[in-house]
Amino acid sequence: MRFDTLEAWLAWLEHLHPRSIDLGLERVRRVAEALGLGATLPCPVVTVAGTNGKGSSVALLESILSAAGHRVAAYTSPHLLRYNERVRVGAREASDAELCRAFDRVDRARGDVSLTYFEFGTLAAFDHFARARPDVAVLEVGMGGRLDAVNLLDCDVALVTSIGIDHVDWLGHDRETIGAEKAGIFRRDRPAVCSDPAPPLSLPSAAADRGAVLHLPGRDFGWAAGDSAAGAWTWWGGGARCDDLPAPALAGRFQYHNAAGVLMALRLLDGRLEVPARGTGGRPAAGFPARAVPAPGGGRRAVHPGRRPQHGRHGGAGAFAGGRARSGAHARRGGHSRRQGHRRHDIVARARRGRLVRGPPAGGAGGAGRTPQGQHRRPRAGGGPDRRRCAGRLSRRRLCGAPR
Repeated sequence: MRFDTLEAWLAWLEHLHPRSIDLGLERVRRVAEALGLGATLPCPVVTVAGTNGKGSSVALLESILSAAGHRVAAYTSPHLLRYNERVRVGAREASDAELCRAFDRVDRARGDVSLTYFEFGTLAAFDHFARARPDVAVLEVGMGGRLDAVNLLDCDVALVTSIGIDHVDWLGHDRETIGAEKAGIFRRDRPAVCSDPAPPLSLPSAAADRGAVLHLPGRDFGWAAGDSAAGAWTWWGGGARCDDLPAPALAGRFQYHNAAGVLMALRLLDGRLEVPARGTGGRPAAGFPARAVPAPGGGRRAVHPGRRPQHGRHGGAGAFAGGRARSGAHARRGGHSRRQGHRRHDIVARARRGRLVRGPPAGGAGGAGRTPQGQHRRPRAGGGPDRRRCAGRLSRRRLCGAPR
């Protein structure tokens, strides 16, 4: 084995490939074949793409399927505190030792093929899942869809969440072009779901071209708010109807759109995976390692338990308060924490008026710009390591409840 620790592997991966983003499946497919990975896993696969709502949808899928008694493999990015968070089976993060073994198998199989940080980690996750043999796998696309490493695997159900303008240098400068890229996860004669209430026209067009069966909100499924102050709601789709569903635990009206798409995706898995009609009991428990709580002065505040707030900057969708500044490529890529197991800093994201802002609970000014999404983008230098790892996830999931 090249390295004995996960930290050493991740530091090495920072410099393995000359570019941090190098979209395409040719190199990944060659290594996957050498690993003995096929075009799918030995279980049903749900792949989730989109601009906003991917993480929420994966959390909902994982929670509902787990509550229904299934052993779920989940692959997400970026991570909040530890790289291990990206790879989970049965609600348990892969251990350092398991990830090191998976990295070693990928390293031996790749020969002289160069892989990016994300490509290498994705192949390691798929190899780990193939050996763990879960009941179902839920995979979050890193960026785009068509050329993302996650799209190496054929999915049984594709779910596309809200589509916006993101990663224009790689995906295009308008929703139509970006929508077509995200539709790249669709497969012929396989069902696909879009939870965006106003999807670009390119999405159904791409589905028709690819021979996928696309299910759209308002036409094939939908939801309606109930009369309960607790946020109960009704969902319908695929010949089924569920009344008095509990409100999603994640804040924001847009989470109902995400939940409706998730329930339709689960309905389409029927026959391959049993999910009882009332098997949505796991949904209220869905969440993220950081929790959203009301903030003084309005809005919401995302707090990781047991951490102390500190000041800082992040050039993203607002700014972000995090830990002590640290330099190095390892931190810039959002890699494994060098300080894991040592003194841990609080992470506080303030959100008011639909934007994440920096500062202590009593105040602070928001920054400008847009936080890069996904694990591919190299964050700007400067700012704390925890901040760099968390800003993309917290801002793109908009814990403040702003519309997606």
